[in-house]
Amino acid sequence: VDVEVGDVVVSLILGNGTELTGMDSKELGEALSRSCDDPDRKLVISTGAAGRSPSPSTVEIEIPRGKLGVAFCGDPATVSEVDPNSPVDVQEGDVVVSLILGDGTEMTELSAGTLAEALSNSKNDRNRKLIIRTSPSTVEIEIPSGRLGVALKGNPATVSGIKDDSPVDVEVGDVVVSLILGNGTELTGMDSKELGEALSRSCDDP
Repeated sequence: VDVEVGDVVVSLILGNGTELTGMDSKELGEALSRSCDDPDRKLVISTGAAGRSPSPSTVEIEIPRGKLGVAFCGDPATVSEVDPNSPVDVQEGDVVVSLILGDGTEMTELSAGTLAEALSNSKNDRNRKLIIRTSPSTVEIEIPSGRLGVALKGNPATVSGIKDDSPVDVEVGDVVVSLILGNGTELTGMDSKELGEALSRSCDDP
């Protein structure tokens, strides 16, 4: 399996199309054990975590029937242009890892020409998907003083649970790159325990 320390599992996709998300390490271990005889299962992981040089993330994108409004170039196929009205959530520079058809067929190592032909041939397939490799995105989120209602685990610190009334705009699976305090100090490379302690010490920092 081509993964590295610090990669975060976003979901496990079984051969029958079932996608399991929001799992902790124990739940993922049990799911992998139950599906050990499934030759078509896949992991969707998020990379580019703190402490590592920027690396791409792989995401699965559903693509509708009909025209996509996306131009590709090169080998492997790379997004070169996106129409403003395109229904596909890609950006220039994204690289196509594979095309998965509705019948489960996965096409890999696609050049722009081969991909264009495959997309044309499957234009009436409502269940096709693209797996793309895209640069990791980093966003800055303001966190209020007091309790945040967010559970963290792992190294690097990763969001593992969120209370319904949490004031923080994060999702399960998000990786914390750094904590910036009110005085400008930036704390990086923290595991969940270190981040928890830093948040506790700075709970009165507005």
